[in-house]
Amino acid sequence: MNYKFLITLLSSSNSKLLKLSYNTIINQHKHNIDYTIILVINSLDSQYYQEVCTEFKDIDVEIIETESNGKPGKGHNSLFEIFRQKTDFDYLISIDGDDFLYPYALYQLQKCFSIEENIDVVCIYGNDTIRDYTSPYDSSDIYLQNHFYLRMGYNLPKNFAESELLTNPIRDDIINDGVQTILRFIMCSREFINQNENTLFYCEKSNILDDYRFYLQFINNILINKLNGFIINSDHIYLYNNVNHNSISRTQNDKFGEDYQIIKNYINEFKHLEDVVGKEWNLEQIKYYELTPVFDENLEIVCNQNGTYSINKNNLTIKKNYKYLIDFANTLSLQYYNICIKNIENDLFNEKRDKEKCFKLCLFLINNKIYDRKLFIYTAICYYYRNDDINTIKYIEKSEYMVNKYQVLIDFYNNYINSNHN
Repeated sequence: MNYKFLITLLSSSNSKLLKLSYNTIINQHKHNIDYTIILVINSLDSQYYQEVCTEFKDIDVEIIETESNGKPGKGHNSLFEIFRQKTDFDYLISIDGDDFLYPYALYQLQKCFSIEENIDVVCIYGNDTIRDYTSPYDSSDIYLQNHFYLRMGYNLPKNFAESELLTNPIRDDIINDGVQTILRFIMCSREFINQNENTLFYCEKSNILDDYRFYLQFINNILINKLNGFIINSDHIYLYNNVNHNSISRTQNDKFGEDYQIIKNYINEFKHLEDVVGKEWNLEQIKYYELTPVFDENLEIVCNQNGTYSINKNNLTIKKNYKYLIDFANTLSLQYYNICIKNIENDLFNEKRDKEKCFKLCLFLINNKIYDRKLFIYTAICYYYRNDDINTIKYIEKSEYMVNKYQVLIDFYNNYINSNHN
């Protein structure tokens, strides 16, 4: 292809996780996309930009800091402005800096240009997810390690317009019933942003659901503005990271009600969409393409009598289209855990100790049923700083020989045991 692509990685915290995400982009296979990566730092933490610069000091990559209001929408909107200014590029691909691209993601995305020419905007329907032990369980989840799991689409046939989550937000009781964004922006052309010069794509007031506005803008651009766009399945492309304990969806989890009210306040801006999709919110006019899997093999997908699909679970270890996804997620889950341990060590032992941040991360990993003596001794140290004797003793004992590295804990333990025996 002759197009030049700008790939943006948007991040507000955790530079080591950002690098892990970056590495999934530079290690892409079997594609001929000409791309450049830019790291976009959008954070209220005044030190974070410098932290990222330090983390990437040996890597030739442009790092841009954009103005943040503490909400995700402002950061997402800044990506379009950066693309607008970087006129050398024909297309923008947007990735959140705590998520991952599968190794054949760009290979899959370039298939879009074989389906249609002059593409303006592409969204993906659904996404695979790495999740933790506390997330709602699904029988199709695949165990990785350390009680992390992979939830994936198994290349099962989908139809976007038939999703049960597609309801009419103009007439729905959003405040009580809520809404969900069921697509994700992945790629757009320069023509797309030129035709939307004064458009607010993402909601800059929302705490979590900033992308619901983009979902409505996407529909508007396709059905009203007549730009050429479509939706594709996310298989082999996007891996959503649901094990980031510091993600907005976790830290702002109590703000969904507030976001529903925000959506309710702006929803009438899109009331005209009913003239095209009807009160039933029928989105069949929006094109949806099911991309073929990466490897050419029979996946033995069976259509059941009730319209659902099933696979032979024994194929997960022998079919290339499943095996490499699981291996990739398994490696990532281990790398992510190692990042967590490094961040705990930094927060415990460097000059700018952040004991509370460290404690929350230790508890997240402990609650994930991870058994690691190093994690136990760090948790014991956190409880020691909090003057919680009982839990300090509990995790010292769980850490076994690891306590021998910390004389102050050995002394504390011996004094505690002796005082309680006398």
